[in-house]
Amino acid sequence: MSNLPTDRNNNSVTPFNFFNLFDQLENMVINSFQSALAPINNTAFEDKGNEYVFTLTLKNLKREDIQLNVENQQLILTIHQSLNTTEDSFQSYQSQSFSQAFSLYDVDVDQITATLKDDTLTIILPKLETVVLNRRTIDIK
Repeated sequence: MSNLPTDRNNNSVTPFNFFNLFDQLENMVINSFQSALAPINNTAFEDKGNEYVFTLTLKNLKREDIQLNVENQQLILTIHQSLNTTEDSFQSYQSQSFSQAFSLYDVDVDQITATLKDDTLTIILPKLETVVLNRRTIDIK
């Protein structure tokens, strides 16, 4: 006897559709990427004239989840959140990471401040007093 699925009413064989399997896998991948990128929708970056203000709001954001580094004229913000849940015989573990880099070419690196209040991280990036851009047009011969 065949192991192929059949329709109970007329006993016809229903072929296995590999495309449905690929669609299901694709949906799983897309959903995982969307959840990983969810923090991007909760951010704002504003130029206030004499400073830049970056805000990120993320549920259950804690100080120990946040890492701020300055490297090679860039501010690198990394957030890693983990959640363990245990209910009776069920245990769940979720992890989410987010990283963003900002150019600091016109920022006073020594004056950068960050605060965390009510799940919202605010980073103040004061601008340098004067920024001299070394720019010129080169004639093509």
